[in-house]
Amino acid sequence: MDITIVIGVLLMLYIAWSIGANDAANPTSCAVGAGVLNIKKALILFSIFVFLGSVLQGWMVMKTFGGGITEIRSIYDAIVATLAAGIWITLASYLGMPISTTHSAVGGS
Repeated sequence: MDITIVIGVLLMLYIAWSIGANDAANPTSCAVGAGVLNIKKALILFSIFVFLGSVLQGWMVMKTFGGGITEIRSIYDAIVATLAAGIWITLASYLGMPISTTHSAVGGS
């Protein structure tokens, strides 16, 4: 197996974790705070619909990124951009800074 594929999969998992760690409270806080759902059910629903959204609509995000917002010329550019965005999102989440993960991904590119 090519090492770039392994690195790509590991970075995919890392950035998915960092985005989830940063954004999980956004869609779940209202339902949990209002007492409609407990935290476990809210996170399960969040996980299911984030997965479905990424699988069913993720190609649209890639089309938008590739349509002139950023220019990724090689797989190595994509690896560096993903790593940069993941590190920034993790650091900002750890420090409690409100950030946009979308802007972080564009900035990493």
